[in-house]
Amino acid sequence: NGLWHERYTTEGEDQITVSGAAITAVRIQRLREGRLGNGVGYSGKTTYWLDRGNGMLVKVEYEHLSGKPARIQPFQVTRFVEPEA
Repeated sequence: NGLWHERYTTEGEDQITVSGAAITAVRIQRLREGRLGNGVGYSGKTTYWLDRGNGMLVKVEYEHLSGKPARIQPFQVTRFVEPEA
């Protein structure tokens, strides 16, 4: 079995452009360290940006620090589409 330690910190706020408009996003960083079930060590930082107005995840970045890289796909929302009436 793997053993993990995770630490989450609020890192501040940033302006993220979505659908041509700037939104305020809260930046949260997760530091994850530990070992996989086969004993291989691992550490990495994942940063999440959440829209301050509605809590929606709008951006993710990953920084590999050591060991086997995690399978985290960075992304950023580029536009919002209004639901059809």
